[in-house]
Amino acid sequence: MAPNKVKCFTWQVARKACLTHEALQKRGSIIASRCLLCKEALETNKHLFMHCKVTTQVWAMFTSIAGINWIMP
Repeated sequence: MAPNKVKCFTWQVARKACLTHEALQKRGSIIASRCLLCKEALETNKHLFMHCKVTTQVWAMFTSIAGINWIMP
C-alpha cells in the first residue's frame, strides 16, 4: 500500500490540481509561464509530468530501475 503522501500527490496529478505555473496564473499570480526544468514549454500538469524532457529522463530511469517496459504516450 502506498503512503498517504503518495496517494495525495497521485490524486492531485490525476485531478490536475498541482500548482503549476498555468494553475497559478489562472488564480491571478503573475509569474513566468515556462517550465522551470526545461525552460521550453508552458508549465502545465501534462507537460510537467509527461512531456518535459527532464521528466521523461526521470521516468526512463525509474522504469529501467524497476524493470518496467513502458513507453510514454
